This record gives sequence, C-alpha cells and structure tokens, in this order.
Amino acid sequence: MSPGRRGIRWWRAHAAWRAPAPSGHVRGLRLPVWAVSAALLAGDAAVLLPAAARAQEVPFRTGTWDPDTLGNHRAVLRVRAAAPAVRAHIPWRRRDAHPESRRVRIVARATGRGVRNVVRGRITRAAGELAFEPTAGPGTYYVYYLPHTSSGRSNYPKVVYPPPVETADAGWRTAAGLRPGRSGPDDPAWARLP
Repeated sequence: MSPGRRGIRWWRAHAAWRAPAPSGHVRGLRLPVWAVSAALLAGDAAVLLPAAARAQEVPFRTGTWDPDTLGNHRAVLRVRAAAPAVRAHIPWRRRDAHPESRRVRIVARATGRGVRNVVRGRITRAAGELAFEPTAGPGTYYVYYLPHTSSGRSNYPKVVYPPPVETADAGWRTAAGLRPGRSGPDDPAWARLP
C-alpha cells in the first residue's frame, strides 16, 4: 500500500469525529452514495428520512406581495367549503421571542380585503392556531404573521411590529361558539370547526 493511501485512511479514522457527514450519508445511517441516489430515484426517499421530517408536509416557497404593509412572512390557507367559521393550524417556526404579542392579519385572495372576524388561539414559536370567517367563501386566504411598519432611513430603518388587535364581532363569535378568553384547541367549540 502506498504511503499516500495510508495517510488518507488515517485521516478518515481520526478526523471523522469533527468532519461533516460525507455527501450521500443520512445522519444516523451509513449508506453509500449509490444507495442514497438509487433510493431517491426510486421514490423511496421517505424511507431514509427520520419520522419527524416525514410528518412535515408543509411546502415552503417564495411569493410576491407588498412587504411594506403586510410584512415579510405569510402562510397560504385553502378553504375547501363554505362555513361560518374555520380553524387553521399553521406550523410557522417563528424566530421572534414573543409571537403571541404580534399582530396576525388574514387577507382573502379573491377580494384582496382583510378578514375582520379572526380569533387567535394558542400562538407559540412553533405554530399558531387561528379561527376566522372566510368572507370570500371557499378559496385561498393569506395569513401575514409578522406585519410591520418601518420608518427612518432605508439603510438604518426602525421596524415596529404592532400588537394584536381584537377585531372579531361579538355576534359572529357567539354564533361560531367561540368564547372570549377560552378559544383555542382546548375549547370543545374549537374542535367542532372545519
């Protein structure tokens, strides 16, 4: 064996603990690159992924909207049937420290108007629970979850995230069975919403 190959083998044995996993290796599994490539081509990639990664089915994409008024982050919801109120669970993975103290705005795609009847459930950094009235009927709704206002110069802006505002009509809230202070995933009325 040539000295060069012995050196490579020594480096792999002693430096593997601090080097990242080689291309084609899934953490926790030691598969050669050809096996990972064959699995991906055969459509069996879900078998190679951990259960937590397989459970997540939310696609993350880019879009176009006015970030100066609506913020930089949104989720797209699709309401399939007309209902007086619907609920949504949004796995948004936010990085801000107190997401419960930030405003959430819902806009109907068909009309471009904001939805007034919105009730916030449990809001955490991992996910948010919302119930709202689909005013435009079945279709697409946008949830802007970090709207902000900015002032100052463009190279040194001052960004303010407004606090949440209760805009839900008391009559709509009563008709939907959503009680003030009790609405959320623990409320039985919340579970009955589509």
